[in-house]
Amino acid sequence: MALGSSQLIAPFKVANGAVALPEPVLEMVSADGLVYLLVQSGNPAAQQAVLAVDLHTGRPRWRVPHVRFAPQPDLRLNCAGAGVLVVARPVAKAISIFSADDG
Repeated sequence: MALGSSQLIAPFKVANGAVALPEPVLEMVSADGLVYLLVQSGNPAAQQAVLAVDLHTGRPRWRVPHVRFAPQPDLRLNCAGAGVLVVARPVAKAISIFSADDG
C-alpha cells in the first residue's frame, strides 16, 4: 500500500547519529536502501504494521497494517533483499512476500 502525498509521514528525525522513531518498533531489517520496521501498539500487541522507510531521505515509502492478512496481530519480519521483504505469520504458519516498491 503505497503512501500518497497526503498520507506521507514526516521524515524520521536524526540527531547526534540517533534516529527518533514515531512509534515503538518491535523488529527491523534492511536491504537495498530501505529499512523495514515492524511497528506495534499495545502490550500484548493490539495493532501491528510493516513500514518501509527510505534510508537516504528518512521518508516512509509504504505501510501495511496487520488486518490486511488477519484480524489478530501476528507478524514477524524474516528477511529482505532483491526487491522483496518476507513477512511470517507464525500462528497461521504462513509467509507473505512484499514488494519493496509498494508493499
